[in-house]
Amino acid sequence: MDTDRYVKILSFAVENKKNVQFVYDGAIREVCPHLLGRTKDDCFVTHCFQYRSRTKTGDILNPENGSWKYFYLQKMSDLVSVPTDGWYPEDLPIRIKEYSPPAFIQEIIAISSSV
Repeated sequence: MDTDRYVKILSFAVENKKNVQFVYDGAIREVCPHLLGRTKDDCFVTHCFQYRSRTKTGDILNPENGSWKYFYLQKMSDLVSVPTDGWYPEDLPIRIKEYSPPAFIQEIIAISSSV
């Protein structure tokens, strides 16, 4: 994994409301990253709304079934930008959950303007 490249891709996605896709725990994830930060252990982490993917509890086939997730960059592979088909949960007709940055993030590198 090229950490610097991943940080640049995610920073751009967060600041410009762009969707990304990556492999995490063997599953393809499509997400809207709302925050990129660093933990006290110097690990990069992103806080995302996962709107289409496979999860341990089943497939997410549409944004209404999405949820907030934390993803560590060192566990990601094949990170790419994907065409934006909405910025979630903001573009959903119903509110899934209000956003709040996680407390374990010590340094914020990028944060969405919608937060």
